[in-house]
Amino acid sequence: MSEKVVLLPVNNNRLDDLKFSIWSLSHIKDIKICLICHKLDLSHVKKTLTEDQLTKIDLISDFSSTNLSELLNKAQKKYSESTVFYRLDSGDIVHVKKFEYAPSSKKSLLVHTSL
Repeated sequence: MSEKVVLLPVNNNRLDDLKFSIWSLSHIKDIKICLICHKLDLSHVKKTLTEDQLTKIDLISDFSSTNLSELLNKAQKKYSESTVFYRLDSGDIVHVKKFEYAPSSKKSLLVHTSL
C-alpha cells in the first residue's frame, strides 16, 4: 500500500484559514500532512496550530522560489517513489472518503478539484 501525503502550501495571506484544513484532515486516518510554508517563518505557523497538531505535520519552510510548482516538486522529493500526493490549499475542507481512492501509478498528485 502506498503512503498518502497531503501537500498543503500556506503563505502569510492564508495563514488564518489553515486551521480549517488541519481540522478537516485530522479526521482522516493514514494521511500525512506536509505543510509547505511559502516565504513564511515557522514561528508564525506554530502560533496558529496546537502542539498536538504540530507533532503530526512535516513542516517545510521555503524562501527559495515564488513558483508554487517548484516548491511542490521539491517537497515531493522527501518521500518515496510509491507515495501518492494530494494537494490542498489552506482553507480547503475535504470529506473523509475523498482519500480512499489511490491510483495505482507512481508519482501521482491529486488536487482538490479531483478529490
